[in-house]
Amino acid sequence: MTVEKVEKVEKRLDKKILKDRANALQERIWKLEDRYNGKKIPTTIKEELRKNKAELIQITKDLEKWVCIQKGEYQNKK
Repeated sequence: MTVEKVEKVEKRLDKKILKDRANALQERIWKLEDRYNGKKIPTTIKEELRKNKAELIQITKDLEKWVCIQKGEYQNKK
């Protein structure tokens, strides 16, 4: 396998891992929101939800950046 092929496979694997992590985070967020729907949410759970949502947002931005890079449209936006 050439170096280019290995790098391409590595990038695809990294992207797949990020997508899987995003899916797991979203599922966890939904489960917690469903469990506490209309109930008082404990502080620890609120903190977990906040962290999960922040991580999900960051992963989504990273995945969008990869899509733009692949299309040749990426500009270093914040």
